[in-house]
Amino acid sequence: MQDQTLWRADQPARVIAVEMTESGGSCLRSRVWLWPALIFAVVGLFQSACQRQESRNHGTSAQGTHPDGGGDAQKTAASVKVIRIGYPGVGIGGRPYLGGTVAATVHGRRALEEEFARDGIEVSWSLNKGAGPAVNELFASRQLDFAYLGDLPAIVGRSIQLETKVIAAGGRGANLYLAVNGRSPYRRLEELRGKRVAVFKGTALQLQAARMLETFGYSESDFKTITMDQAAGLAALINGDIDALWTQFPIFEYVEKGEVRILASSKDRLANGTRPATAFGVFLVTTEFERQHPELVQRVVTTVVREAAWSGDESHQAELYKLWARAGYPEIVFSKEHEGESLASRVSPLLDAEFVDDVRVAAEVSLKLSLIRKPINLEGWFEGKYVTQAIKDLKLEHYWKPHDAAGLAADR
Repeated sequence: MQDQTLWRADQPARVIAVEMTESGGSCLRSRVWLWPALIFAVVGLFQSACQRQESRNHGTSAQGTHPDGGGDAQKTAASVKVIRIGYPGVGIGGRPYLGGTVAATVHGRRALEEEFARDGIEVSWSLNKGAGPAVNELFASRQLDFAYLGDLPAIVGRSIQLETKVIAAGGRGANLYLAVNGRSPYRRLEELRGKRVAVFKGTALQLQAARMLETFGYSESDFKTITMDQAAGLAALINGDIDALWTQFPIFEYVEKGEVRILASSKDRLANGTRPATAFGVFLVTTEFERQHPELVQRVVTTVVREAAWSGDESHQAELYKLWARAGYPEIVFSKEHEGESLASRVSPLLDAEFVDDVRVAAEVSLKLSLIRKPINLEGWFEGKYVTQAIKDLKLEHYWKPHDAAGLAADR
């Protein structure tokens, strides 16, 4: 496994795009079951080096300083030189821009860079073409402080005991689409049985696809399921090398051109009136960083909540889609993705009962489908105090309504 730096911006804000390449015939994207062994191998080989790097990055001594010590708390905050954030994606063609998530808004509007500029703290973004598995590797080797992750990679990280906490929801209700070539004769899911269907394994797409298939009475084994990232999968679909592709909102660019067609979608209503499972994202912080620098974690979360509120404001929609389009997507893909849905609800940062229950169900399904090896323990993983404080400080108490596990609006 090698990292290749594709692009780096000027100081003080730094963005690193990382492409994960195959080495020796072993690849995390195609062999999900190897993640734990590979990640722990990385930890074993590079732990000492990473500890030294972390010490340099954060300017702390070997013993560290606990933030509860009054003046010592200010000293530890002042000693942080860089905040490192991971993201499971990169713009088209390696562009150092993101689209479609609250994290993309935070990144594109340089909100964290502005928040910490007065402190002389650099914000470093690692944009990973290797998606969630690559971000988990960076967490395991202690090269990140924060990250945005989709549901399955976050669940996998928890299952292999990566020491993180969920500090905010990164969005919910993300849709999945099963696309076929525009000239394809296939019109129904059942016609694809035994055919070549691609999905980016190890990512939120795989979990959502598996949950959708289960809803319709199928599993991955009913198809010739192969792993491809979204760019490779799209090219293969258009060239006729595969029969179908599980994909997300960028596919609408090619739907509009008539090159592909949507055969099934998580927007489709089932016979009982419900919808198939949608995906969610989370903002994570390492347990160690949260313990040492809770005041910095609060500032990060407050910034995320403020940008989520800005993103969900319909008066900002045109500006938002233009911002996201810098990643290389036409603006129409975002309007199609959010058509008929509340954007404010989609970007909600609340760690309410409904969101926690969504995580619980996704984790149970992941275990059932053998996407993880053992049950994950949700106790102590969610730390909602930062979002609660941010909402209070920003006077957003009435912007989002929390929901109970059944999806009904609940009192705060």
